[in-house]
Amino acid sequence: MDGGDVTRLLGIIYHFKFIEWKAFVRCGQPIENIYEFTGVYTELQDGKPVKEALNLEHVMWANTVLANGFVWGLVVHCGNETRMAMNGRTPKIKLGILDDEVNFMGLFLFLLMAILSAIVTAFSGFPLGPDLLTMYMRYLILLSNIIPVKIGNI
Repeated sequence: MDGGDVTRLLGIIYHFKFIEWKAFVRCGQPIENIYEFTGVYTELQDGKPVKEALNLEHVMWANTVLANGFVWGLVVHCGNETRMAMNGRTPKIKLGILDDEVNFMGLFLFLLMAILSAIVTAFSGFPLGPDLLTMYMRYLILLSNIIPVKIGNI
């Protein structure tokens, strides 16, 4: 629904008696599918258990606004077990094919630049000591034009 009001009738448990209420609800573990709920409402009447099936018609979601009347209810799942919390995970990062290719080319060009800088440093006579790192960095900076500015910023 796109922000409009959703009106639906809630299911009724016919065996419900609030006087001397001795009952329990058994339902499954929380699942991510919000359109599926099953459970059993069991009430002891005259010492005998009376069972009634629960389904999605008997469910009120969190933040539900009741238009009129009242509802006797039971909280079944709360906290991290609610479906809102289970579905509220951060989505996966989606990258297109072009993004993958540009990232690969940027990495490939950087490695090519580093290898070429090492080769040029080796052919320049391998200066000993701290001059080796200085020469390598000089050639690395000189060859940095291999990677275009736009690919380097991604």
